[in-house]
Amino acid sequence: MSTDMRGIIQPSLFLRSPVISVVVPETNRYRILADNLPWLSMAEIANRQRAKSVDIHNGRPLNVRLHLGAYVAQSMNNWTDRETEDMVRCHGGVRILCGVEASDTDLDHTSIEDFRNVLGKEGAQQYFDWFKFQFWR
Repeated sequence: MSTDMRGIIQPSLFLRSPVISVVVPETNRYRILADNLPWLSMAEIANRQRAKSVDIHNGRPLNVRLHLGAYVAQSMNNWTDRETEDMVRCHGGVRILCGVEASDTDLDHTSIEDFRNVLGKEGAQQYFDWFKFQFWR
């Protein structure tokens, strides 16, 4: 059996495309969540909580969908902030959940922590109560 040594002996002389196309099946749990979560209601809760500590109308706009998607994925999987950062950057399903599947947008572990801290226990409780009301009646 022969061995293919391309890319081992000499690096590619052509620039590699940073874009990789990945098919995420319709049955993927993150894709299902992305299609069914009440993003507007969730954003309203997040903005109410954020408005208590920052002026949400000044400064660089926060991509609320990205942060909410990361918050949901992290909560579902009990990931650390660094694991969440890596999954948002590299996992196709999580990128769909965060609404950044067609871009090179990502976020770092400190912004994940900052967003979670701004939401606080009160914001987390509001999400829990909202979901409990919607799904466990």
